[in-house]
Amino acid sequence: MKKIFLLLLVLLSLLQAQSQQVQIIAQGTKTSFRGLSIKGNSIWVSGSGGTVGRSTDRGQSWQWQIIKGYEKTEFRDIEALDEKTAVIMGIASPAYILKTSDSGQSWTKVYENKDTAMFLDAMAFKNAKEGIVIGDPINNKIFVAQTEDGGNSWQSTNALQLPPAKPGEAFLPPAAPILYGRH
Repeated sequence: MKKIFLLLLVLLSLLQAQSQQVQIIAQGTKTSFRGLSIKGNSIWVSGSGGTVGRSTDRGQSWQWQIIKGYEKTEFRDIEALDEKTAVIMGIASPAYILKTSDSGQSWTKVYENKDTAMFLDAMAFKNAKEGIVIGDPINNKIFVAQTEDGGNSWQSTNALQLPPAKPGEAFLPPAAPILYGRH
């Protein structure tokens, strides 16, 4: 009985492994993609050079854009709030957060921080209204800003009650969703 179960397990594993495929979605560009978010059939990606991509058919086809005025911005995170609404995070001085509600046809700057020490690491949304962005420490304090209106406005906060940072400490981007209760 154990041998039959083990054989079935191995066969299922092989079938699962064969069903995984790698698909090239962009070629001939030096863009580094760092952000990924999926809502329904929509997939959003963000990256270097102000680049954002969106697919409405689960990745079969893509619409690409370089956001005008942000051509040198590193968009390291993107969060889809619904199939037409997304928020992207540009990382460093100045740090930007932009939002679209029309599938990326237009983007609105909803946050800007010109502090020379600013470096945003990660963004997470608990739901379509509540989100946070976390950055490297400024004056030994880990930077945190939050939104309660779907990313239309952002305020610095100590809502996560993080301890003071030690000199040289930085934030670990994958930890943002865990700290924010989305694990």
